[in-house]
This record gives sequence, structure tokens and C-alpha cells, in this order.
Amino acid sequence: MTLSDKQKRILRWVGYPLLALLVFSFTLQRTFPYERIKEKIVELAKPSYDVEIVSVEPGFWPGAMVLETILLKSKPKTPSEEPSVILIDRLEIDIGLLALVVGTAAIDIEATLGEGTVSGEVSVTSSQLDTHFVTEDLSLDAIPGIQAVVGLPMKGNLNAEIDLSVPESRWDLAEGLVTLSCPGCVAGDGEAKIKPRQRRGRAAMFGGEGLTVPALNLGDLSGRVVIGNGRGVIEEFEAESVDGVLAVRGEVQFAAALAEARFEQACLRFRLSDALKQREPEFGNVQLLMGAPPQDDGFSNIKMLGKVSEMRMLAAVNCEQDGTAERVNLRGNTTSASRVNRGERGRPSLPDEDDEDAEDMDEGDEDMDEGERVGEAGGTLRGGIDGQGEVAERRPAGVDTGEEAAREVLERGAARGEGGDTANLRGRRPLGDPAQRGLDNDDDDDGRAGRNEERGRDFDDEREFDEEDDEEPEPDDRYEDEIDPEEAEEEFEG
Repeated sequence: MTLSDKQKRILRWVGYPLLALLVFSFTLQRTFPYERIKEKIVELAKPSYDVEIVSVEPGFWPGAMVLETILLKSKPKTPSEEPSVILIDRLEIDIGLLALVVGTAAIDIEATLGEGTVSGEVSVTSSQLDTHFVTEDLSLDAIPGIQAVVGLPMKGNLNAEIDLSVPESRWDLAEGLVTLSCPGCVAGDGEAKIKPRQRRGRAAMFGGEGLTVPALNLGDLSGRVVIGNGRGVIEEFEAESVDGVLAVRGEVQFAAALAEARFEQACLRFRLSDALKQREPEFGNVQLLMGAPPQDDGFSNIKMLGKVSEMRMLAAVNCEQDGTAERVNLRGNTTSASRVNRGERGRPSLPDEDDEDAEDMDEGDEDMDEGERVGEAGGTLRGGIDGQGEVAERRPAGVDTGEEAAREVLERGAARGEGGDTANLRGRRPLGDPAQRGLDNDDDDDGRAGRNEERGRDFDDEREFDEEDDEEPEPDDRYEDEIDPEEAEEEFEG
């Protein structure tokens, strides 16, 4: 076959550049400093993991590399936490060199972890991140951070498919779908403990020492999460086995950074089987000890709060309203949010689950019984401030606090001609004329004296205000001290 002069010119124009590109690519592949890749991976993982990589070698095609035997050892955040170890037998990375020419980083990944595999594709441009990953028989032990999220060690093989599109590196704009299944999943290992803090009765042991979680058979766990409009909707997350039933519903609210993703309106419902209660009698009382007794259908309800990576749990009567309000952090930390009703000063009573907003007290008492507020995630604890302290009510976060609330109380009292000693609100006294605070005990005011006598408050012992010296009396220390709800519970136990 004879080529024409024109064909020869075309061949030279195309062939020489193509040959040069191939020579450059293979030369780059063979001379690339792969040890620098190894050092860079170790550097990036250093904040969370100690990394050891046996070798990094070039793959068959230009842009491909193979990492052999990667060992990752987590760095514990607390002295009691044991490090987790992840072993990746082989990791293959293929970087699309032609895609780089047009400004797109296309990477194919395939990893072998024990008997499981992870394969996927990542495409990155200046304005978009697209990922598609599939796992097959991936051991839950090999997934970084799963125990930190769940709060318990997990066993089983995970099959999952993840499709995500993240514009401009903003997760609040992400869209995608996550499906997963885990046949024969097991939670707990007979050694890990959960430690919600309780201070009443039998629960004191549970809060102090924690309760060991046996190996719980979850059966076939399945889940489906739809991501869009800044939210991840948990459409399905269920497990059923001979040990019980578990289900999670709710949403995850994404922020621009993935680490700031938070649970929102998320609820975990579970029911233990009779067989489990017989096999593990101590753990069989966990629903009561957690402050989440079974409802009519046998299920206990737990609200899931906070960041996904730092999940907290709040026992509730149902997922629409708070129940016992005892926060249970399955990593071992807890925050008590139980309400304390105060009777006589210094003598708290047990929480009342059906406590309402005490709107039935008379108008004069309402003006004088504004109290100290202890902020909490689910609401605010408000106690009496004038010595009787009979009312403790939970109010939504965001209500007016401090001096603004005090001034409002004083103005209402002054409008009715009624004084009243306004106690310290979180350590602050409201400003105003001392006479408006009820420090001037008028013996002729029988009505007010009668109310004060009913409250057990002795106005005869009040320091009198000397109008000639125009000096304000020293504050009464009886009303300056705040009561810590947890100390009050201990005092009640004594």
C-alpha cells in the first residue's frame, strides 16, 4: 500500500505528537516519585490515623498505581478509648490523564479489605464533585468511625451503594441516594458499656458503672437515605431478629461542611424480645434504666440529637414530645436534662412527666414567681424566685431571659400596686427603685401580708429601707444561691 503525499503529511502531523505523548506518559509513569505519594497519604491521615504503607508501585497503564498492604491505626480521643485497626490489602488507583487535560480529575478506585471489596469512581471539577461507590461484603470493622457514630462495636458484612453529587464543595446542596444492607449484623460484644447517668434508685448503679451490652443479633439490617435540598431523609432503616426489632426514621440536616451534619427530627424505636430478656436478664431492663419505658406497643423511643459524628440520645415518651428527658450518650458521656419540681426550698420532688405550664396559679403569684432559668437543649428549667419555689416548668428555648424578664415582672407588679422581692436571675438583680422590689413591708397591706404568710416568707425579718440615708439594704443571701438540679436530686436521695 502506497501512501499519497497528503496522507504522509497527515500521518506526520498526527503520528509524531501521538508518539511523543506516549513516550512522555510511559516515561513519567516509570520515573514518577511514588514514595512522595506514600508520604503525602501519611501526612494527610496523620491527625486521625497512624498509617503504614508497605509499597507504592506503578500500574500497567500510565496514571495507574498500586498500594500494597496499608495499615491504619486510629488515634484515641480519650484515654479509655481503644484504637481501631484497618488493614487494606490492596488499593488500586487509576488517574485519567486525558481527563486532566480538560480540567477534570477522574479517579477509579478499587480496594480489597479482607474478604470485602470497595470499588468506585470519583470525578472532580472546579465546581462539582461526583462519586459512585459500591461495597461488597465489607466488614464493618474496616469502616473508620463506625463505632464512634453508633456507640457500640459492630460486626457483619456491609453491602452498600452510594451515589452523590456535591456542587461547589457544599454539602447543603448535595443530591444523591444511599442504600445499604447488612445480613446478620451484630451490635455489641459483651464488653462495651453504655453509661447514662441516673441518680435515683436502682438507676444509680447503671449510671455509675454502666451496663454491659451483650452481642445483639440485629438480623438483616436494611436502609435507604435520599439526599436533596440540604437534607438526608431516612426513608428506611430497619432490623428485625430473634433479639428484637429496631427502626430509625427522621432527617439529617447538612451544612456546607460535611462534619457539621446534624440529626433533625430523628427517632430510634426499639423493642426487646422475651427471648433476649430471658437470656440476658440484666440487659433486659435497659429500657427502664435508660428512662425510656416501653409504651403500649412495647417500643421505647429515643430521640437522636446533635452532630452525626457526636450523636446524643434523649429518651422520650414519643418522638414528638420529650419524655423523661434523660440524655444518653452511648459513648459513655451523658447530660442530665430531667426536670426537677421544687417544693419547699431545698426539697425537690421527683419529676412529673405530665407537668404543664402552671397557668392556673393566681395572677399575683404569677407576677412574683418568675425564676432562675437553667438552659438545656430541649427547653428551660424555671423555678420559683420568691421563696416558695412551687413551680418548675419547661419552656421552649429562646424565651426572654435575665434582666428583660425581671423588668417585665416588676412592671406588671407595679401596675397592680403589688411589690415583690425579685430574686437573682442567673446571678443578676434587675435595676429599678428598691421600693418596687417589695423590700418595704407595709403592715397595713393585709392582702399582701397574707400571701407572704402562705408562702412561708417572713417579711418582718426583712431589712428596712432607710429613706433618709437613701441607701439600699444588702441583698438577702437566701435568694442569691442557685440550686443545681443534680445536687438537688442527690439531696433528695439523702
